[in-house]
Amino acid sequence: MNTIYAYCWSTGLIEFGDERPKGALPIAKGREEALRNLICATSRHAYDGESLLVPGVPEAKDGFAAVDALMKWCDWLAQRDTDGVEIIGCRREAVPAGAAEG
Repeated sequence: MNTIYAYCWSTGLIEFGDERPKGALPIAKGREEALRNLICATSRHAYDGESLLVPGVPEAKDGFAAVDALMKWCDWLAQRDTDGVEIIGCRREAVPAGAAEG
C-alpha cells in the first residue's frame, strides 16, 4: 500500500507527494488511488484542464477567507468517509444540519 499526501498552497493549488513540503497546507493522506480519486472528484479543476484547486481559495478576498474555505472543504471531505483516506487538513466541527452558524 502506497500512502501519499494531498496538500495545497496559499493559491489553492493542490499537489500530491510522499511527504508535505514546508509551507504547504495539509489536506489528507491515504492510499494513493483512493486519495487521488477523492481529490479529483471533489476539487475545482483549473482552466488549464490539469491543475486541481481547493474550492473557494483562489477567489478568497484574503488569507482568512482562504483558510475558511479550506476548512469547510476539509469538513465536507471528512463527511464522505472515504475508505483508505484520512482528512488531516485544518478543520472545524461541522455545524449540524438546520443549525445556524455563529
